[in-house]
Amino acid sequence: MIKDIPEDKRNTFAAIGLLTVCWASAEYALDFIIRCVHERYGGSQIREAPPVSFKGKPPYLREAFANHPDLAGYLPQLNEFLEEAWQIAEQRHWCIHGSIDLRADASTFPISKIIHGKEHRQDTREFTARQIELLAGRASALSVNLIFFGIQTVRLMPKEEANKLLRELLRKYSAALPEDGPF
Repeated sequence: MIKDIPEDKRNTFAAIGLLTVCWASAEYALDFIIRCVHERYGGSQIREAPPVSFKGKPPYLREAFANHPDLAGYLPQLNEFLEEAWQIAEQRHWCIHGSIDLRADASTFPISKIIHGKEHRQDTREFTARQIELLAGRASALSVNLIFFGIQTVRLMPKEEANKLLRELLRKYSAALPEDGPF
């Protein structure tokens, strides 16, 4: 089946798959931060259970960070990460939940999505495989940044362990990490 799909469309499908995996990694890192906040930093007083859908995660984290003295100073950095996550999530939603018009014979592919709400309508945006690949790269970078942010702020893992893991990773690429490490 895959071999029967024209290469340009195959590249688009591959890019959407890559975006799916990279976004899952970023949201997984976000979920770990949320879990730490919920269990260690009073998040359970904001809500009985942490948010599950992405839409509820930014407001929850903003409130939790703003209300905890050890986290409040990190709110500007958190907001940057959440803004990046929101932008990626919005475009990802189109690529994952939209319908690609496979009749298009161009470098861009129209993706249509039904917009629910007061005005029930259909909208269409155009994407290229390269745009989607770049979005996947942003999601991957966000994942790494969220993990580092979580280590620094909510003790996602002990800093000594994080330094050890990072040192091992960098050693594979013949790079060095200062003895005291970034954490």
